[in-house]
Amino acid sequence: MKKILFGFLFLTVLFVQAQVKSTSSFTIGGEVLSPVTVSLADLKKWKEVNVGDLVITNHLGEKKSEAKGLKGILLKEILQTAEIKSESPKVLSEYYFVFTATDGYKVVYSWNELFNTSVGESVFLITEKNGKPVTEMDDAMLVVSTKDFKTGRRNVKGLTSIAVMRAKSPLIKENSDNDSSKVFTFVQVSAAPVGGFGNFDNWVRKNLKYPPSMKGKDIEGNVFVKFIVETNGSITNVEIVRGINSDFDREAIRLMSSAPKWKPGKMNGKAVRQSYTLPIMFEHQ
Repeated sequence: MKKILFGFLFLTVLFVQAQVKSTSSFTIGGEVLSPVTVSLADLKKWKEVNVGDLVITNHLGEKKSEAKGLKGILLKEILQTAEIKSESPKVLSEYYFVFTATDGYKVVYSWNELFNTSVGESVFLITEKNGKPVTEMDDAMLVVSTKDFKTGRRNVKGLTSIAVMRAKSPLIKENSDNDSSKVFTFVQVSAAPVGGFGNFDNWVRKNLKYPPSMKGKDIEGNVFVKFIVETNGSITNVEIVRGINSDFDREAIRLMSSAPKWKPGKMNGKAVRQSYTLPIMFEHQ
């Protein structure tokens, strides 16, 4: 029985996904120090590579479709943005990732698969398919595993979240003491900007100011800011997780401290406080 259960945990659903709603962002949460949201605009931060053509087969090995001229980003490079809550590198073998699509379809990879075997070199977030960029793809965000025998099993369309989980501890615990001050890092319904991340990206571009003292120095990069989305949607406790220098860091804090309210995260249907981490990208001027 134990063998059956263990095997079931690391198998995905038997059938290829049908048409699903595309997404413009997804969240990496769970057993991480702070959730990270990756939007379409963020994808240009990572190196894009040619993936080639891919035949999508179902659980019987029958051809269901074919994707031409794929380009993508190695998924493990994106996953490294979120820091796993591990007391030692030795225990990383206990962790695994649950990918969830908009239709509820779920796929699982172990940490070792992605970071300690050749599988990690063949799992991509697709940025171009059949001549269309990711912004025009009807199945974005799309994840493929090109070396799988039955490629449809782990072909995830409309990726909405990646939950980092540990084999010997539950992902979500009930908040039995009803402590309204508790801050969650992963919730059942994640906090998000009102109007979506596309509108929020536009707001950032409009309101972000390149530090005057840095002009002409050709400095650019990401400042990772951590903050709390309160139950009323307001942004509080803004701090720097990883910065560039004090000038860029101050501007990132100023920007997020003035951000419009978000939709709060929810647990069991109730709004909760959620910790969040986002990259703020500065381009040289």
